[in-house]
Amino acid sequence: MSHAHVVMESRHQPDANAAADVNDKVTALFPQQDDEAVDSALELFNRMSRQITDSYRTLESRVNQLSGELSYESRQRQQELEQKEQLADRLSTLLNALPAGVVVLDKHGTVSQSNPAAIALLGFSFLGCPLALCKTDGVNQLVCIRATITLELFPFVVT
Repeated sequence: MSHAHVVMESRHQPDANAAADVNDKVTALFPQQDDEAVDSALELFNRMSRQITDSYRTLESRVNQLSGELSYESRQRQQELEQKEQLADRLSTLLNALPAGVVVLDKHGTVSQSNPAAIALLGFSFLGCPLALCKTDGVNQLVCIRATITLELFPFVVT
């Protein structure tokens, strides 16, 4: 009966038994150490554990902050992209509606865009064609290099 009584008592004190088990394990790790050395080792362990926990919380906070900043910047870039697309659509619509012929060159002198009036005026689209501006007898001329030998000259006004 006394054995059953002891088992019941141990079931009612799980925290005390767990602490005792941990204490027994620490004592087993340092069998030849006195209580002061074990206490010192436990205190050092607890201090290091708190430092690691604090460092983790600081790192976690910084990650959350940077995630928020990244999300904000991403939304800003998306809005800017949408605004640029709207502007490009408006400019394209305006270019197509102009009664004057317009030919747009990229930084390499290749036609990147032209409007219907330019195509009607010049007779064909120069899209993708490298162009050069030259002056012959005081007249501005647009030179389209369609092949290495063939040049076609078209007079136009530079503004």
